Amino acid sequence: MLLWLLSLAYGLWCIVWVAHDLPRYHRWLKNEYSYQENINLHWLRGVTLLFFIILCIWVVDCIYPSTLIDTIYILSSLVGWMVVCYFINRQELVIKEVIDSLPTETAEPLAPAAADGETEESDNERIKLLSEQLEKLFTVDKVYLEPRLRLVDLAQKLGTNRTYLSNFFNKERQTTFYEFVNGYRISHSENLLTTTDYTLDVVAELSGFNSLSTFRRAFSVKNNCSPQEYRSVNTSNCQN
Repeated sequence: MLLWLLSLAYGLWCIVWVAHDLPRYHRWLKNEYSYQENINLHWLRGVTLLFFIILCIWVVDCIYPSTLIDTIYILSSLVGWMVVCYFINRQELVIKEVIDSLPTETAEPLAPAAADGETEESDNERIKLLSEQLEKLFTVDKVYLEPRLRLVDLAQKLGTNRTYLSNFFNKERQTTFYEFVNGYRISHSENLLTTTDYTLDVVAELSGFNSLSTFRRAFSVKNNCSPQEYRSVNTSNCQN
């Protein structure tokens, strides 16, 4: 009986742990990547719940053994592992980026080191220069059209470090790297929707999105309407 209770307690702990830590991981993703396909772990919630159900079936089978419950347990376990293998097979590894982003004693500074005598005005000048360089990259070079753009890639283009750039987005722009990049992508798609007759798949691809589903979701969040509705009214803004 104690083993069964411990097993159920462990299963519940796993569910709580996933529910608590998964949002932190996804917040980290939004600070590092302009896309989330095959790197987010939304599926882990469902898999954790599935294995908790399988654990409950095992406990019931131990208390009330029967051929039927045995069969249900074996089949559900098989399905569970098939689901896990499917998602793991399509999941991209970002372990190196996670480790690199962890704070250490030798971590990159939040801003370039200031020379002796530099004032707050100098800091403002650096921020202004970074803003101008960023504006050029996004309005002229249109780097947001790169579907797999990462924060580290943008930092290299700007000649700065990833930590400082992430801090710039969070504190100076009050946004994440993911939201900043996708804001430009959505604006680009709005123009395509109102000036061309491209299908939504083509619009999504030409705007830098990795998938149509991601495009639909991001567009709806920003404009409070679907791409089809936006196109049908043929306006530059369909927010309420």
